[in-house]
Amino acid sequence: MNLDTEGSNVFVTALSRDTVHSYPPFVDFMLPPDLEDAMLRALAV
Repeated sequence: MNLDTEGSNVFVTALSRDTVHSYPPFVDFMLPPDLEDAMLRALAV
């Protein structure tokens, strides 16, 4: 349970760090393809 919460917090933090300044929260799941590609490249590194 605790690990699930920590994992979710890390994911939300990583997502918010890239999106919060440009997108309101309700479009976090409608990111433009270039931002998705950038996030995937960051995860691959």
